[in-house]
Formats: sequence, structure tokens, C-alpha cells
Amino acid sequence: MLSLKWTDIRDMEIHIYQSKTGKRLAIEITSDLESVLDRCWQQPNRSEYVLTSRLGGRYTGEGFRAIWQRTMRKYVRRGGERYTFHDLRALAATRCATPEMAMRLLGHSNINMTLRVYRRGIEKVKALGLQ
Repeated sequence: MLSLKWTDIRDMEIHIYQSKTGKRLAIEITSDLESVLDRCWQQPNRSEYVLTSRLGGRYTGEGFRAIWQRTMRKYVRRGGERYTFHDLRALAATRCATPEMAMRLLGHSNINMTLRVYRRGIEKVKALGLQ
């Protein structure tokens, strides 16, 4: 996400390439995501990158980590439960209606990885009828 550019956003989708799996994804922009992107666009330090530092440049991994930690400390002081940035992928996978949808969202080529690492919720199933 730190390297996401405005040119990666077109036709109400975010187009990304996952270097680890080689998959290209087009992620639909929901109304909630559109609202966040609009706020990013209105930042005075806007640059070619969607997420920019105060100086308008791209965040480094270390810079983003520092901001994440400060934000988490404030959140926990207000009563929230601590979680890591990487937990967001698992949350997204768990909220998908099916493991297959989660696999596609995360760009996995094998559903076993999705099930083993990222689907952390309880799978609900219907009982079979007697007849």
C-alpha cells in the first residue's frame, strides 16, 4: 500500500500487482474506501503516491511503522485492543463470505495458505436434514 500511486486507481478499482504471487488484482472501490481516498486526495502534501508523508514523499517502511505504533498506543489508551498492521489481511480474509473469495482477495494461488494462516473466524455450516 505504501507504493500505491494515483495512477493505479481507475474505473472505480485499485489495480495492484502482487510481487510474491505474480497475481494482478483489481480491487473494487466501495463507498467507504472512496471516502478514504477522497480524504487522501485533499491532503495539502499530495503527490503521485496515495499515502504521503508530511513532506509529500512516499512513506518508508520504518516511517509508516513509527506512525502505526503511535496510532496504536492512542487507540489502546482509549480502550481498544492492540493489533498489528498484518492482522488487517486476516481480518479481510475472515470477513469474506467464503474461503474462495478470501483467497482471491489476498491473491493466493493455493487455498491452503488462506485457510491455514488467514481465515481466523469460525466457519458456519448448516446441519444436514435427516431425509
